This record gives sequence, C-alpha cells and structure tokens, in this order.
Amino acid sequence: MTAELSRFAPEVIIAGLVCVAVVGVVVAIQWGRTRRREVELDLTRELVERGMSTDEIERLLSDHGSPTKGLLEQFNGLSRGSKFGIVFLVFMAMSLFAQFCMMALLHRR
Repeated sequence: MTAELSRFAPEVIIAGLVCVAVVGVVVAIQWGRTRRREVELDLTRELVERGMSTDEIERLLSDHGSPTKGLLEQFNGLSRGSKFGIVFLVFMAMSLFAQFCMMALLHRR
C-alpha cells in the first residue's frame, strides 16, 4: 500500500486530505443541525399529544431558545484578534496549498 501511495506526489495526498477534512466538517455541521431539528420536532409532537393548543406550543417553542446563529454571525461575534487569527490561518493554508500545486505543476514539466 505504501508503494502505491509513494507514486502520488505529496501535494496530491495533502490536497486529498484537505478535501476529506472539509467534507467531514460539513457533514458534522449538517448532522448537528439535523439532530437539533429532530429534537425540536419530537418536542412539538409530544406537546401535540398532550393536547396543548397551537398558541401554547408556539409560545413554548419561542421560549425554548433562540435559533442558532449562522457561521457569518458567529464570525462577526468574535473579537478582532480572533478574526485576524482565523483569517491569517486560512490565508496561510491557502497560500501553502497554492505553492504545493505550483511546485507539482513545475515538477512535472
């Protein structure tokens, strides 16, 4: 197996790992959102089975908690230093990835 992997350029392996990590993060976020929605629907179903009116259910669900913030709203809530750190790390990761890609292209010529 290692002989097969050694035929690939390290840049291709790194790019593949980055893609797998990004897909993993997206799947985890979406799974969390789905689970929260399932819990909310189960609570609503339970309240309906208890015989509560629509107005009571809406009042309870609105008191249950504020909706989760989106990614951009969460980013805006960070301090300036945290924002700078995140932007800097993303920029550095992208520039390293671009350098690896350029080296791979130049190496193959």
